[in-house]
Amino acid sequence: MSRHNEAPIYYELPQFEVPAGLEDSGSSADHMGVSAMPRQELIAGDRRSDRRYHFEMEMRFFYEDGGIPCEGSGRTEDLSSGGVLFLTDCPPPNGTEVELRIAWPFLLQNVCPVQLYVWGKVVRSGTDRAAVRMAKYEFRTCGSRSFDQPIGRAATCSIIG
Repeated sequence: MSRHNEAPIYYELPQFEVPAGLEDSGSSADHMGVSAMPRQELIAGDRRSDRRYHFEMEMRFFYEDGGIPCEGSGRTEDLSSGGVLFLTDCPPPNGTEVELRIAWPFLLQNVCPVQLYVWGKVVRSGTDRAAVRMAKYEFRTCGSRSFDQPIGRAATCSIIG
């Protein structure tokens, strides 16, 4: 897919010699779709359908693991309209349904703190990061305690230092 009206990137393939004996034989390089002429290939740099934006914002996440509520904290690495990549020392497992609460860096009407709530599925999880495909999101106003205290009796994970 094209990335927001950006021009395609073309790379020149190097010229190569057709081995002796193939140019005139019945199974020549031409019949195999190989040509001695250089050609240009269309190769997109980043093939994701959504443009990613690098934003580091504090966040918390919530999920259930075998019916046990779990929560963790971390920081976003990048965002797109389709997902979030975040860093944490305790990432949720692949395939987990998760809720993210991201501290938005701007105040509503320069007064009220805002959080971005994201619901989705973990599509990639490593030792220190996870990627979530967004199913739904919304902005909500929040109080100052929103990021200070854990909720309920969930197992906790701390932020990467």
